[in-house]
Amino acid sequence: MELNAEYVIRRYPNAAKGMTERMYNKKRAEIQLEKTEVILSWVESLTR
Repeated sequence: MELNAEYVIRRYPNAAKGMTERMYNKKRAEIQLEKTEVILSWVESLTR
């Protein structure tokens, strides 16, 4: 899952081997947000 890398970098900042703010731009952030929204919708559907 592509969001796994996002988790690892946030949980263990040294895993990024550099400055994490250089890893992101608006397009990449939008893509990750869309993927997160899909997962959130799935979880919400399980709780209904």
